[in-house]
Amino acid sequence: MDENDGTVLGEIMATARSIPFSETARLAAAIGSAPRIYIHGLGRCGHVMKMFSIRLAQLGLPVQLVGEPTALAAREGDLLVVGSGTGETRGTVSIAEKAVGFGLDMIALSATEESTLARLGSDPIILPGVSKLDAAAAARSIQPPGSLFEQMLFCFLEQTVVEIARTRDPGYADVRRQHANLE
Repeated sequence: MDENDGTVLGEIMATARSIPFSETARLAAAIGSAPRIYIHGLGRCGHVMKMFSIRLAQLGLPVQLVGEPTALAAREGDLLVVGSGTGETRGTVSIAEKAVGFGLDMIALSATEESTLARLGSDPIILPGVSKLDAAAAARSIQPPGSLFEQMLFCFLEQTVVEIARTRDPGYADVRRQHANLE
């Protein structure tokens, strides 16, 4: 056996202990009170954010993926939930700036508290992990840059889905009914 077998799982488990899961209630409440929810992220974070949007849609929430042709116009009072490990991805920051300018509430999910993205939101949620630009923290992970943050983002958002479902769909009946069937 290779000496690294299980190391990734060990990193995930150790890092997950510091996820601020108490923040899932805040995110769930913001989602529940928004007229429409816009989801955005790029790269691998974008894929995690898209998975989150699928669950929100299955729960019957009015979710839109920023940049998709079917996305409706955003309006004041809507919510943008955006994920970026570095908080500096230019396209993501640009979308967040535009959303804030339109009067959307914005919740940033990032590994970088002092990032441009985190400063744009009123109260960012900082998740543990190593962003691709954090060379000093890279020693904490044997994984490629960004992977540990993306895993924590996924765990955090899955727990948020559980939080939302507690009141909207406790047995996941709607999720089962709305799950894709043209596969």
